[in-house]
Amino acid sequence: MLAVMALLALCAPTALAYEQRVFDQAALFSTEQMIALEEQIDALRAAWDMDFVIVTTNDAGGKTALAYADDFYDYAPDGSVGYFGHGEGDDGCLFLIDMDNRELAISTYGALMPYLTDYRREALFDDIYGYAADGDYAQCASAFLSGMEGYLQAGVPDNQYYAEPEEKELTAAEGGIAALVAAAASLFNQGRIRRKYNLKERRYSYNLTNYARLNMLNNTDTHLRTSTSRQRIAEPGGGGFDSGRTSTHRSSSGRIHGGGSRRF
Repeated sequence: MLAVMALLALCAPTALAYEQRVFDQAALFSTEQMIALEEQIDALRAAWDMDFVIVTTNDAGGKTALAYADDFYDYAPDGSVGYFGHGEGDDGCLFLIDMDNRELAISTYGALMPYLTDYRREALFDDIYGYAADGDYAQCASAFLSGMEGYLQAGVPDNQYYAEPEEKELTAAEGGIAALVAAAASLFNQGRIRRKYNLKERRYSYNLTNYARLNMLNNTDTHLRTSTSRQRIAEPGGGGFDSGRTSTHRSSSGRIHGGGSRRF
């Protein structure tokens, strides 16, 4: 690793100017590939005043890929929040190749979030998924960076909007009340059903001889007309409509992120 860091430092204008942005914890990249990715990120950071981070892991520590990506972006080694990101808004994104969960994950934050709508995110996954499936992880990461650059150049869609995360936490008292209500409703329904099917007056016996009849002369089939409607759903990247929706979620740090994940 020291040799890799030394080579990366030589590629920067000065050793002090170099800031690591590729963290290959799963050892998926060669030294040359790491250098190329760092250079690609340096160019993007300079052009857009946003941060870009590439991470690989083979141990997500029991987290989902998206949660791991969020936490890696948010937390500094000392546990403080606000490690990566550009400017006061910590603007940027992180791309994770998670070999533990076999997932690709994108975590966006700050001013970069509106550029990556849900439609664009899925289209980007469509573009890079094949590289990961084929084991070409460096090309997968490079294609992600190129795709993000394309969306930055395209700008924020005019119809972009945020889908706020649903947040409702039950207190202990609320949880206890809900459990009691559910139990009471269950007991009430059981009693109602028992009363409905319990014949209290006398034992009832159906007179099969008097009331049963068999008619084999008339056989009428009635066909009820049915109607089936089909709606085509456009595939991401296939010329479909971008609704402008950007889904958000709250990370363990309490900050609101965009992004998502896909298995490979």
